Formats: sequence, structure tokens, C-alpha cells
Amino acid sequence: MKKLYTLSIALSMVAFGTQSFAQVNKTVKFAPEYPDAERTVATDNQVVKGNLDTKSTDAIVFWSEDFSNGFDGQGDNGAWNFDLDNGELWFQTFPADQPNGYDPDAPLVGQPAYQDALSSFYGGAEVNSPTRDNGFMMIDATRWDNSGGAEIISALVSPSIDLSGQGITNANLVFYQRLRMCCAGSGLVANAEVSVDGGVTWVPYDVFYPYGSTNDNINQEIRIDISETLQGAITLDNVKVRFLWAGAQTDYFWQIDDVSIQELEDNDLQAGATWYNNHSTGYTDYNEGLLNGEEYLRTFENSRTPIYFARPLTFGMVVTNNGFETQTGVQVVVTGIKPDGSTFPIGATESINMPYGMTDTINLEPTSIPDLETGLYRFAYTVIQNEADSRPMDNVGDTTATRFTDESSAFDYFSIMQNTRNVNGGRYPFADNIIWSTAYSFPEVAEGVGPKAITHVEAVFMFTGPTFAPTVVGTTVYFNVRKGSLIDEDPDVPESLTTVEFGNDPLNYEGIDIEFTITEDDIWYTADGIAAYHYASFELPTPVLIEPNTAYQAEVRIPFGNAVYVPVSSPEEELGSLVYLFNYNANAPGWYGLGDAVMPLRFRVADPVTINVDEITYETGISLVQNYPNPFTDVTRIQYSIDKADNVKLEVRDISGKLVFEKDMGTVPAGMPQSYELQRGNLAPGMYTYSIVTSEYQVSRKLTVQ
Repeated sequence: MKKLYTLSIALSMVAFGTQSFAQVNKTVKFAPEYPDAERTVATDNQVVKGNLDTKSTDAIVFWSEDFSNGFDGQGDNGAWNFDLDNGELWFQTFPADQPNGYDPDAPLVGQPAYQDALSSFYGGAEVNSPTRDNGFMMIDATRWDNSGGAEIISALVSPSIDLSGQGITNANLVFYQRLRMCCAGSGLVANAEVSVDGGVTWVPYDVFYPYGSTNDNINQEIRIDISETLQGAITLDNVKVRFLWAGAQTDYFWQIDDVSIQELEDNDLQAGATWYNNHSTGYTDYNEGLLNGEEYLRTFENSRTPIYFARPLTFGMVVTNNGFETQTGVQVVVTGIKPDGSTFPIGATESINMPYGMTDTINLEPTSIPDLETGLYRFAYTVIQNEADSRPMDNVGDTTATRFTDESSAFDYFSIMQNTRNVNGGRYPFADNIIWSTAYSFPEVAEGVGPKAITHVEAVFMFTGPTFAPTVVGTTVYFNVRKGSLIDEDPDVPESLTTVEFGNDPLNYEGIDIEFTITEDDIWYTADGIAAYHYASFELPTPVLIEPNTAYQAEVRIPFGNAVYVPVSSPEEELGSLVYLFNYNANAPGWYGLGDAVMPLRFRVADPVTINVDEITYETGISLVQNYPNPFTDVTRIQYSIDKADNVKLEVRDISGKLVFEKDMGTVPAGMPQSYELQRGNLAPGMYTYSIVTSEYQVSRKLTVQ
């Protein structure tokens, strides 16, 4: 197994700072760093985390603030203040559709800290609070520092709050936030903090990572149980709340509104993160040596899957009991939504009891979707319990979605295996002298379905501007398919080493047959407002028959001197993509992990029956792929598959029909693709016929020896 070494890389172009990677070597298990791409180009469909319909209930409110008077405070509350090095970056503003609404394209009036700077990456987002029309508080990091290079440490601090004499034994700090941060990885800080001694000491509560990740738009009501903090106080007559923004490098914005301290409800379950596969658990099992690399890949949440490769899904949700009483009969219920909009039950988990303060990850057993058809499937998640929940709107989790495809799919028109989901305009600083590699595992095909083949590798090449991700038309890259699991490679274990399907070198592969010259039509121009990725497609020299339960890597090699930028899709599964650095600054050549950032590289697959006869011959239950390379000088690869188990022979005959080579392949199982490397040996230059022969049939193709 490989080891990850921390690698710090200074970002270039728009954003500058520290970026952590990890090099892959053997013997020590992975400990990935949090991935950080450069800043994202904000788009209207950027992923948003949170239930936007959340509203507070009629719980007892001990104190509240709606920011209708800005820093002066609501009613008799007293004035809010700012603190720390960049505290003056906080300001009051209003929704964009109001006469005095926030305008990212105009200087801020009365805010000298920002001078005349504009907000390049704001994207028009607004906090979804009940009283946002009367004003909310905001910090706009990208307006203040458009280069994204400076550290920001800024706090918004409440007036003193007197909670004494109210008999408080438990309480929630409640507020609405719209938050987006980038790009210092685990160094990013967005805290709601509580002090019971007037601001001398603070108890921090992270309100970023529990609700999202780098580049996510987090827009939701936050409820933090501060009971323990209050119970530990000598007196509650000088309580304060502050909102702290900090980090080694920070971009984007934070909006705060409708802050209150409320009594805990008796019965209050809250839905958390949702998913339709178990990649999070899978990574833990992989890290502990319970899964190998290929088995770990099976846990990934593919955004598109060929329908004949569909596998049972493991639906799950994180659930927290925010109520003061134990909740009984807790279940997660999942409902499916078909492409036509009709619904169907998927299932429910077994009932459990959850005491006060408990957070649990609740999974359904692996479940197959009944009567599966091509198109987009969505999954709705709800947590239920025996008690009447005081906040039922919090019992509904984020809806997830995945698409099933085939060769006749109305969407994309192809059968696609794709991992990446979130459109993201960020990119890594490398533009050349690297290999991008995204991993997949194909399961057994559905019953009654024959073998499948990879026919294309597709990638996204982006252009955002002359100084940010400027992919150049006319540059050359090389596409390839790698077989085997890179994260399991061990130089001391030859059978663990991966191989490329095309080219003689596993790293410096090149050649006219895998060369791709980028045209204008191949580039994703983000400034055009295209919401989804635009993929460039490369047809492989010959199809690659897919061996079930085997890792395959979709790859593109960008040679030295070619400026080609690939965007980032995050967050995704840990180690879904790797990068090979041939010589980046002072870093040692090798494979480096990207944490949970996944690069948009995908496979197009097809049935051998539908593939052009120039590539695969399919007759009488035998699929025979054109040998590669062809012509060849030393060795060539022959791929085949049979529909019915049988004894197989490989025969090679010259143009006169004379048998010049024969190999008994033994008994070959049905539907299991086979590959054989034919050595030239004593074969003279010329044309030959090679055949796969079973007890019943024979299929032949031609090859050329140079």
C-alpha cells in the first residue's frame, strides 16, 4: 500500500496561498490532507447545503436580534461591535431586490475598509432568514481582497446579554447563515462563539465544516446546543455571542441574521448529511485495511452509471437529537422519484432510540431500485420518530440524485460512467507535465447482459480568462486507460502494479493513436454561462473490454509546455482522483492524492454488438477486439470474451492459411473478458489472421507484423 506525504504548493493566478497534497508511496495507510483548488467561478447552480424552508418554532426565546437597526441593535439590546484585525469588514446590508440592496458590482457606500473594491465572486446569494428584508449582517472577503492572498481575522460581537433570573437550564443558539469559504483547507474558520464572562474567554462552535465544505454555498438555520456552556457559568448576567471569520487564506462571504437564544424543544430530531452510497464508511474501512482499493471504489457515488452496471445502493442519513427528551422509534425513510416524476418507496431503517444530544449515522441495507429505467432518479430522505417533533421541517434531509444511462439515453445520448457531480470552476495550479487520473470500478453486468467495452475517455478543459485557467486551443494531450488500482500499487509487489492499455510506457505514454489536439469546440468557456461541464471526447484506438470488479483509471497526460487546465469537482470521495507530477517545482516525481477533490474524467462504454465492426467482431457469442497495437513489431494485445463457458484456443495463420501459432487458453468462463499478449517471436513481417476458437464456433480478425 502507498503512503501519502504532505506537499505544499503555492497557488498561482488569481488566488495565492498554501495547498496541501499527499504523495502516494507504499507501506503506510493514507492520511489525506483537505483538498483545496483555486477559487471557484460562482454560478447560479452552485451546490447549496441546507433546507431553505426551515423556520423557527414557538420555542421560548430568551433573547433575539434581527439586525433591523444594524450595529445599533434591536430595541433595548444595545450596540453590536466588531473586533480583531479586520473587524471593520462587517456591515449591514439588504436583499439585492430592494432599493438599498447589496450590489456586488458597485462600491460600498460608507464602508471605507472596502474602498472602491468590487465583489468578483459573490454570485448573488442571500441568506434565507425570515426577516432578511429589514437587514442582515455581512462580511465580503473577496470584495476586500480580490487577489485572495491576505489573511482575514474578523469578528462581529454582540452586546452584553443578561440571561440571569430566567431559570435557564438548557438553550440553543439559533441563527440563519449564508456562508461560502475557500481556499485554505482545514485552516478555514467560521465559528459562532459564546462567552459567559463578558468576552474574556470564548467557547467556539464550528459552523462551516459540520454543514458543508470548501466552495459549498451553505444556506440554512443553525441551532447549537449551548446548554453545557451556560450551565458552567457562575452567573449569566454578562453573556456575549460573536461570529468569527478567520483562516490562512479566505475568500467569499458570510451573512448572518435573526440571532436568538432559545429554550431547547423536548422533541426535536434534525436531519443531517444524506447519501445513496457508503463512500464515507468505505474510506474508513479502506484506511483500516478492511477493503482494497478496488473494493473501496465500489462505494463511490457515481453521478451517472450505465444501467446494466447498476448496483444496490446504501442510502443513509446523519441524524441528531436536538431535543431534551430521548426520541424513540427513530427511523430514516427514503422515497425514490423516477424520471417521470412518480414516486416509489425505497425503504426504512430499523427503529432505534436516540437520547438527548446523540448524533448517529443511520443506513438502510443495500437496496436495488425496482424496474430500473434510464434517466434521472432523485431520492428524498425523512427521519421520523414516535414523538411529535416540534420542528418537522428539520426532519427532511437534502435530496440526492443520480442518472442511469445507456447507448440510447435521451440525456448525453451515450452510456456514461461518471463520478463527478458538482459544477465547480476552481482548478489546481498545474497546467502541464502531469497526468490526471480518475478511478472507477465496474461491477458484474446485469443478468442476461453480455460484456461491455470502454470506447471513449472524456475530460473537461476549461477557459475562464487570460489569467485564470487559460487552456490554449491547439495544444496536445494524450488520453489513456489504466488498469488496476493506483492506490494499491506497491513497487515490491509486481502483481499490484498498474498497466496502461495504450503505449509502451506506463507514465510517458504518447503516440499518434492516443494524441488529442484541443479545438475551440473542446473547451468549457465558463464565461459563456454554461451551467454544466462541457466534455471533450476521445475515441480509443480500440475498445477495452471491461473486466468486472477491476479498477480502471480514466487518464489524460498533459506534456510539458502545454497549458491545459482541468476544473475541480468537490467535495467528492476521498482519493477518487490522483495526479502524477513529473517535475513540479521541487516536488519529487510521483502520484499525489487530492483528498476528496475529483477531476472530471469519465468513460463512455458500449455493447460490443453495437460497436463498429472495424473495432470489435461479434459473432456466435464471441466478442473479438482488434489487436493493439496494429501493426506491431514486438508484442500486441488481443482481447476477447465468450457468452458461454468453453475451452478456447488462439490460432494465428499466415495468408496461405498455414497455422503458425497456437495457444490453448484453457476453459474460459462466460462473460469474463480475457486479454492475451501475443509475442512476435519468429513471425515474419506481413499480414496474418488470428482466431478465437471454441468447441462450437470460430471468430477471426486480421493483424499485421512489421
